Amino acid sequence: MTSAKRAIKGDRSMFLDRPCGENRKNLCKIIQEEGRRQREEGRRKKEEK
Repeated sequence: MTSAKRAIKGDRSMFLDRPCGENRKNLCKIIQEEGRRQREEGRRKKEEK
């Protein structure tokens, strides 16, 4: 488990404590950015091989 994933899990529980619209939007952005980052890393690893 990467530290980024752990940070997102921590953020998610924080957001669930106060589920207002703004926090939910921010969390969606965080998750989308993390997914994009992981896809780019996967692509890089494939290119290295």
